[in-house]
Amino acid sequence: MAAPTQALIFNLECLMPGGEALYRGLQLETGATRGQWVAQARERLRPLAGATERLAAWRGRLALAVVTALPLKPAGELIKLAGWRGVFEVFVASEHLARPWPDPQAYRLAVERLRKTA
Repeated sequence: MAAPTQALIFNLECLMPGGEALYRGLQLETGATRGQWVAQARERLRPLAGATERLAAWRGRLALAVVTALPLKPAGELIKLAGWRGVFEVFVASEHLARPWPDPQAYRLAVERLRKTA
């Protein structure tokens, strides 16, 4: 099968609403450990209705990327909890950015990386 020529870039917060706020709140307010944050995320967060099915339908037909203001590890945990491991060809997290979110640099970087995978 040929590589997809079209792509979709998603903001992780749109696919998994509340993940960023939960992480920031637990991290900044309580100093929660990674394990505590993951337990809370597992208990309280759910993917946007229909997101998993749509991603599955697009996988292989479109190149998929995700961007987030979260650090790489917690963002990876959200993706793992949602069952989306291996779905995205490109993953851009806060460590990859020179400027703070919501600078559009995250989306530009995702486009650059998607072009390299084509």
